[in-house]
Amino acid sequence: MKESISEKLKDFRVIVYSAGPDVRTRVDILRLAGVLEVSCVDQVSHEDMLRLYSLSRVYVGISVSNAISTSLLESMALGAFPVQTNTACCTEWIEDSKTGFEVPVDDVEVIANRVEKAITEDDLVDNAAELNWETVVSRLDKEELKTEVLKMYEFALSGEEENG
Repeated sequence: MKESISEKLKDFRVIVYSAGPDVRTRVDILRLAGVLEVSCVDQVSHEDMLRLYSLSRVYVGISVSNAISTSLLESMALGAFPVQTNTACCTEWIEDSKTGFEVPVDDVEVIANRVEKAITEDDLVDNAAELNWETVVSRLDKEELKTEVLKMYEFALSGEEENG
């Protein structure tokens, strides 16, 4: 994260989940220097993780995976503003700059800029929380998902080619 936003983050508690060794080292440096209230967590119950999302202003998910992140969906449902790697699945859930930010996996400046916006623009975060709740409720409806999954399996088993 760029040093220039550390001043804006000083009133926040930053929790880093499932970090690799390089990130852990950086977290230790920032914490010991008194730059941020930051810590790493690895093993936490699902309920505790959900509680953290519900208390969070921003969720940052940086990954090279192309799949949708369960933590992204849970954070959206619980009101945290998502800053997520711009994978194909991400674009299906986030309307960039409206309901979250899509960021490249390897551009620290862009990620820091988006985090800075998310911690300073209250209207953006508040509006996104409402819209994200509506999205999660409608797209994760059990009966709706069941119908869609059954359609996909029926199509796959039919041997027909998709016309698209």
